[in-house]
Amino acid sequence: MNKDQEKLLSENTAAIKEMQNDFQKFYKFIKHILPEIEHTKTLTRLEKEMEESRKKIKIDLV
Repeated sequence: MNKDQEKLLSENTAAIKEMQNDFQKFYKFIKHILPEIEHTKTLTRLEKEMEESRKKIKIDLV
């Protein structure tokens, strides 16, 4: 390996480590928000299913 390749490898390794650190910081922040997002989607789906069930019941009773 020549000096240019070693320099490039070193720069890429440093960039990868920086990206890993950035991801770890991001994950520490987002892990507290993810359950809320999941709950919101689940809650929205359940509400929609409940509303559809109510509509079916009304149609069947009429």
